[in-house]
Amino acid sequence: MRESTDAVDEGPADHGAFLASLHERLRNEGDPDVILSETTRRLALHLGASRTGYGEFDDEGETFYPRDHWTDGSVVSIDDPIPFSAFGPTIVRSHGAGERWVHENLDDPKLDDAGRATCKALGIAAVITVPVLKNGKLRSLISVQQGTPRRWRAEDVALMEELADRTWALLERARAEVALKRSREALFQSEKMTALGGLLAGVSHELNNPLSIIVAQAELLELEVTGTPAAARAEKIRRAAQRSARIVQTFLAMARQKAPNRTVVTLNDVVSAALDLTIYGLRSNGIRLDERLGKALPQVMGDADQLHQVVVNLIINAQHAMQDIEGERSLTLTTRAIDAGTGVMLEVADTGPGISAELQRRIFEPFFTTKPQHLGTGVGLSLSQGIVDAHGGTLEVAPTRRGATFRMTLPAMEAASAPMDGDARARPVDTAPQPSRTVLVVDDEVELADSLADVFSRLGFGASVAYGGRAAQTMLTERPFDLVVTDLRMPDLDGAALYGWAVERNLPIRYGFAFMTGDILSPAAKALLQRPDTRFLEKPFTLLSVEAFVRELI
Repeated sequence: MRESTDAVDEGPADHGAFLASLHERLRNEGDPDVILSETTRRLALHLGASRTGYGEFDDEGETFYPRDHWTDGSVVSIDDPIPFSAFGPTIVRSHGAGERWVHENLDDPKLDDAGRATCKALGIAAVITVPVLKNGKLRSLISVQQGTPRRWRAEDVALMEELADRTWALLERARAEVALKRSREALFQSEKMTALGGLLAGVSHELNNPLSIIVAQAELLELEVTGTPAAARAEKIRRAAQRSARIVQTFLAMARQKAPNRTVVTLNDVVSAALDLTIYGLRSNGIRLDERLGKALPQVMGDADQLHQVVVNLIINAQHAMQDIEGERSLTLTTRAIDAGTGVMLEVADTGPGISAELQRRIFEPFFTTKPQHLGTGVGLSLSQGIVDAHGGTLEVAPTRRGATFRMTLPAMEAASAPMDGDARARPVDTAPQPSRTVLVVDDEVELADSLADVFSRLGFGASVAYGGRAAQTMLTERPFDLVVTDLRMPDLDGAALYGWAVERNLPIRYGFAFMTGDILSPAAKALLQRPDTRFLEKPFTLLSVEAFVRELI
């Protein structure tokens, strides 16, 4: 026999002591990565092998994904996924039946040509591989390899078979513990959001009142000074006020727990609102933003709050991916129409470290995350994908040469209307007086009530103001009004009590009551606003939102 193919017998080893020592080391270990690294390293040193490794298969059992390995450098490392068929039909058939594979040199007659060529390319002369099958599916593989021919003993094979089952069981336990931990963390985050929602209910009311005044007065001022040197200044004030209002409304939308509300949505508006929340984090982390938003995109039918949450998640994930890298950090947001206008697409591309092929197949799994615990719970991408799926779209990792790119597609409306202007600019409206339409604005804050009355006057209403619920009772007793718009929270008599008083007296209010509030998170507000005979105008209101409210009302 040629010297190069002679199998060397490595001699006896105390496998029982090895298994006991490994068990003692790993029995309380909850990190799957540590379990694998300790198992492969200790196994290699124990057997004096060139390489040991552990990997898992995809659901079809067609692709092998290495998870961990140890090598002395004499055998080529296997770090990237490889087609299982590369090992030849004989090994594939053997492992598919749950049978181990053992050969001692490349001249072994059991090896077919494909298996021999792959082993030779990897520098493997002798090997023991043991598969793990669960529910008839090939799930994982543990192996020990030698760069030179080696005679394996029956005890070595038995050790590998024992280790294959033990390693799988340890990993399953560890993964279950990780999933449970992340589930608890997600529950904790949910409870924090519930508490935050209660806090926002009070804060939003206090913040929305002055914001409503600023937004309304800025819009009215811009209309009045159109064509004058002050127009540019008025526009800047209006834009800043509207941006502040959008941020407040976005925080409220994220804190609410409500059923999906499908309306006409423009993708560029959703992206712009998401940037309002995330732009500071991008700038403070030195990330350059490149917006490539398409023009005249088809509209979609969707829940704007849910889609906004998806885009925010994608932007924050990209920010986290880039925050520790050296060199250029850039985020590119691209929107465009696809499929001849029957759909729209958003791509969020970063210049981070990218996502490996193995992680790409798991990244949308619930509670799976590569982030440190303080940065993520592993539910963001899973939740985002569920939202997009419910909208009839797709969310996936797109091929890219650098970094990572997430691509979201959504179907367009069958009969899309003209795209909405993402800039909610105040525009001239019909101001012809209509004395037959009267409105009573009720709020205990004088400037806010006056501002809303000014807006209704621009819309052709005869507007009167009551600074509180008691004053409103007096005015409603003295004369009829077509519409009453009242704040919910007032110190002397709140909006709900005023409404009940008017209903009890069967006052002739043509269009009924509408409630303005920035506190729609509170239980009392929710109960009242869910009544079919009530309407609400959410603070901070704009000229366009009041106009839309009036059109729907009339």
